[in-house]
Amino acid sequence: MNDNNLLVWGLSFWEAKHEYSRGDNQGGVFDIKEGMDKTTMLPVIFAGIETQATNWLKLRIGANNSIMNYEQDLSDFATPANSANSRRSSRASISRSAPGIRFNNLDVDMTMNEGFPFSGGYVLSGDQSTPLTRVSATYHF
Repeated sequence: MNDNNLLVWGLSFWEAKHEYSRGDNQGGVFDIKEGMDKTTMLPVIFAGIETQATNWLKLRIGANNSIMNYEQDLSDFATPANSANSRRSSRASISRSAPGIRFNNLDVDMTMNEGFPFSGGYVLSGDQSTPLTRVSATYHF
């Protein structure tokens, strides 16, 4: 039995908002006078597990799920002011897997491209994206 398993999970949210206002009409009739963009992600649920497969290989896999809400409110310099309101919600789920290899005091950690397991890479599908998006190495003295 392997005693070196790690489970991480959590819940979070985030919001980004940008407001814009200007008093001149130097850009033309359709130029934006006032605008607001707001993106909210609530909730963001994530979980991951790491296990020691062999004495030199670690396997990691994780997933997150979130609901996104996007709002936009714009008005221009026209009389009467044109306004555009849009609102959409979407749900996304992302999975990640990342192997880690240990050579004595050297740890090499990798993050797999999320689309790679579904495409099979260049050999199977012609997808030219790289199989790994990040590789890092740490040497322990």
